[in-house]
Amino acid sequence: MIKEFYSFPVVLSGVGKILLLIGFGFALSAFKIIKKGMLNGLSAFLLWICLPSLFFVKLTSFFDAAEFPTWWVLPIGAVVMGFAGLGVGYLAQLPLKECGARREFMASCAFQNCGYLPLAFIAFTTTGALREELLIYIFLFLLGFNLNLWFFVPAFLAREEASLRTTREAILNPPMISMAIALISVSILGKGWLPHVVAAPLKIVGNTSFPLSLILLGLSLEIHKGYRLRSWSELGMCLFVKLLLFPFLALPILFLIPLHETDRFILLLETTMPVAVTLILIGHYKNANNAFLSASIFYSHLFAILTVPLWLFVFSFMF
Repeated sequence: MIKEFYSFPVVLSGVGKILLLIGFGFALSAFKIIKKGMLNGLSAFLLWICLPSLFFVKLTSFFDAAEFPTWWVLPIGAVVMGFAGLGVGYLAQLPLKECGARREFMASCAFQNCGYLPLAFIAFTTTGALREELLIYIFLFLLGFNLNLWFFVPAFLAREEASLRTTREAILNPPMISMAIALISVSILGKGWLPHVVAAPLKIVGNTSFPLSLILLGLSLEIHKGYRLRSWSELGMCLFVKLLLFPFLALPILFLIPLHETDRFILLLETTMPVAVTLILIGHYKNANNAFLSASIFYSHLFAILTVPLWLFVFSFMF
């Protein structure tokens, strides 16, 4: 089934659509059509309305634990992947002299854009039942990733002690709450319990998450000026680790571990993703080195346009 997704023209087509939407957002900011103050409102609309609607309607409509017997693999895999990335990042930064952003370097190596980009990627390259199934698997991965990101990263990047309140507020975000309620309701009421009159408008609103998230990504990349970097030594090593070394190390491990085909595919896809945009948000309120985080986010997304299709092409010969 997943073999269909390894088609190089299909992957390039999906990447092209993603690039156009990110570029559209970048241009909107560069030409001051949408200014920095408006970004907060659009981000809030995505975070509080669109993404929760998407997660809730998809999970209540298509998730059944009996049909996803290994659903627990992806949340656990997300946690393991994060700490493995930290380990690789730690080893990679040791030879760097006078590195002023060691923790930011490690976080950039460990945490990827596991939501906006893969969700849009799947939405633009698949259709029908395959698309719905793969979206569910991405949601399951996000459960583990968000717990890992919001429990650990604020304290890891903080120049001061992370408060329990800010950590709790970060974890209890609308998408996480939406997923938790959806999973609990499905376990009690079963798949498809949501009435169509409610599900239909939620689906329409939720589907706007795909283009809106990419436009916001382009806006964010331009606003934070990540392309204005003074030194390439630390960033170059970070990009090498994130986009090339980590997928290379993960490939034989995932090849040898007995996993369901779709679980393996999602984990492989996630290893190829660029740096998580959320890191810059955490960095802002934790006084981290945001210049490095902005640069790692910007350039990893830029080069991922080439590396993601390349890795999927490599995967097609192994699985």
